[in-house]
Amino acid sequence: MAEQVRIERERVEQEEAHAQQHAERARELAAVADRAKQIWQELDVCLRAGSGAAYERALRAILELHEALKAGGKAREFQRGLVKLLSTHGHRRGWIDRLRRVGLM
Repeated sequence: MAEQVRIERERVEQEEAHAQQHAERARELAAVADRAKQIWQELDVCLRAGSGAAYERALRAILELHEALKAGGKAREFQRGLVKLLSTHGHRRGWIDRLRRVGLM
């Protein structure tokens, strides 16, 4: 009997921890979505550097932005931003290769 109570308590604690983590991630994504315009501008600046390290930083940022806008029901806004970004940086092969690798192209 005590073992069953302990198991149930642990299960409830795990569910609560998972719910808390999920809520925190949702807050983080909402904050990213709120900064979308600024992030697009930062991506533009980052990509202008033209280095592999800059492309990697930009890739991490765009993946986070993609997740945030998708979670907020703004997938079309992301697509419009990506098209605009590609109009300027679509000739950068290293950048395009990275976008393909993660499935954004």
